[in-house]
Amino acid sequence: MSAFKKNTFLFPLLLLGCFFFIGLHIYSDYGASADEHIQIDGGHIYWRTLMRLLNQKYPEEFDELPELDQFQNRYYGQAAMFPVVIYEAIHNFSQDSSTIIAVRHLWSFLCYFAAAFLFALLIQRFWQDQYLTSAALLLLILQPRLFGDIFYNDRDLMLISWMLIFLFCFDTLIRKKTRIWVLLTGFSMAMAVNTRIFGAVLIIFPAIQFIKGAHKKGMIFMMLSALAFMFVLYPIAWGNPLRILPQAAEHFLKHQRSLDTGCNARLLFMNQKYYEHQLPWYYLPVYTLISTPVTHLIFGSFGFILYLHELLRRRSRPENYLYLCMLLIFISVMAGVFLTHPTFYNGWRHFYFLSLPILFFAVRGFSFLFCSEKKTLFCSGYAAAALFAIVSAVWTMKAHPYQIIYLNPLVREKAAGKFDRDYWLISTPECLTYLNEHSPEGGISVFDVDAFIDYASLGMEKDVRERFIPVQWRSADEPVPYILYNYSNKQGNEAVFPGYSSVYAVERDGMKIAEVFQYDMNFTETDPAEETSPDPRAQIVTFKNTDIKRVELYECTSYDVFPSLQFSFAEDNDEWIAVPVMSDTPNGFRLEFPVKAEKMRIELPGENEDWRCGKIILRNE
Repeated sequence: MSAFKKNTFLFPLLLLGCFFFIGLHIYSDYGASADEHIQIDGGHIYWRTLMRLLNQKYPEEFDELPELDQFQNRYYGQAAMFPVVIYEAIHNFSQDSSTIIAVRHLWSFLCYFAAAFLFALLIQRFWQDQYLTSAALLLLILQPRLFGDIFYNDRDLMLISWMLIFLFCFDTLIRKKTRIWVLLTGFSMAMAVNTRIFGAVLIIFPAIQFIKGAHKKGMIFMMLSALAFMFVLYPIAWGNPLRILPQAAEHFLKHQRSLDTGCNARLLFMNQKYYEHQLPWYYLPVYTLISTPVTHLIFGSFGFILYLHELLRRRSRPENYLYLCMLLIFISVMAGVFLTHPTFYNGWRHFYFLSLPILFFAVRGFSFLFCSEKKTLFCSGYAAAALFAIVSAVWTMKAHPYQIIYLNPLVREKAAGKFDRDYWLISTPECLTYLNEHSPEGGISVFDVDAFIDYASLGMEKDVRERFIPVQWRSADEPVPYILYNYSNKQGNEAVFPGYSSVYAVERDGMKIAEVFQYDMNFTETDPAEETSPDPRAQIVTFKNTDIKRVELYECTSYDVFPSLQFSFAEDNDEWIAVPVMSDTPNGFRLEFPVKAEKMRIELPGENEDWRCGKIILRNE
């Protein structure tokens, strides 16, 4: 039958149809991500800027937002998500945040779907093989680590979407050389750069064509159109683009979130805590390797070898320019990371676009099997693609909607709990839903331990989210009924809150992602007495002779020094004995072994450190 011929497009269309159907049914499963409230504000600031330019009215509450040049995300373009702002404007900006979040997720998915469709057309154009194109679509869609981000990551996955759109437009421009494709290619490049400045790596494509002497005029006009679109889509640069663009580049490479939020963000990597600007040089390659499916790694390596083999034998294929550019992007970005040591926020999400070179080389590896005339190799290609699809699809469904925790099977068992988990806070709404369904009517006070309830609840219905009263951790003198704890950058898999017991946990793949604790009203605690220490760097407390297993510190002048604190204990007049502790537990410290003592000394090594804690609690459990 003609529908089963290689050069038709039936099976890719069926796969795309399934993807579309699934996306429409699950986009609302993902709650508001950690950054969405800021991105929504950014869209409103851009709308206000546009309305002021056109001398049109806008909602008065938008005047409460900072000016564009003072906005913390001023260097982030809003063009890709601006259609959602237009949707809000059509509804007079009157819709609840839960509706806005849902529309944003739907739009993000539709953009990725469009990019997947153009990607499939590109692969079919190169190989004229619908079976290989179907395998390529599976490789693109079923990347578990990226799957959930399709809906809520309107930066890193949106960049991938526009990069794929650019690739299709660029290849069409080379083939057709018409003005409309010059403009479309320039626009898609501008949109990629506007989404994230890393989209600038796409300049490699016209640069290679220009150096080869092919389509020089078209490449020049395409770049000029891209620059024009970039300027129009980037209001922060309207005043002085030559000054703003270098600042934007520096911001994305070196900016620390602590400068905006006042907190020192720490990332969990290989069971060690690092500040986001002090990560080891191997952070990116390790994270890329452990969170990329094994199929992509194996066939990507094989495809790379095939490409080099064809280069050495000087075999020319129409798509070779694309692979050369992909290789240059991968090498140049990795080299740039090693040389400049950019700031990473969480995982390798800022560099998710590096999954594209791996993807295309994996497709190249699969082409060796699908395009082979040997039946054994051809069937092996089918088997490999089917096995990958089944394994990835099953894991993705089981982990839904927390695909962000994906680690490939080679490291999953050993690495679980040693890397950042739900840093997008997608698990917070599930915990809040539990509390809403299992708590008496009225307000619900919750200790917020890195769950960011105010932000993560924006995707929930208004009457539900208004029930919650988030209480900053360590800020209350009296116990709060519940604790909502996020495990994102926490070591291990068990949080201990004396006086609280676990009542609900979000768990996938053997890893806890978030947990709800409830206070035991019969729990009692004892406060030790404090005595003056001759050493300004030490704090000494006395108490009744007791067994001590945990030390909790509250009302401290600084919590940033926690990793440096040292503890010593003494019984009667005995000498001080230093006791190692396990730091970074939710309340303070857990002793590596229990001690029986009457005095405790907390010391902060270093000079001129004025540090004290106003409340110290000892636990024997």
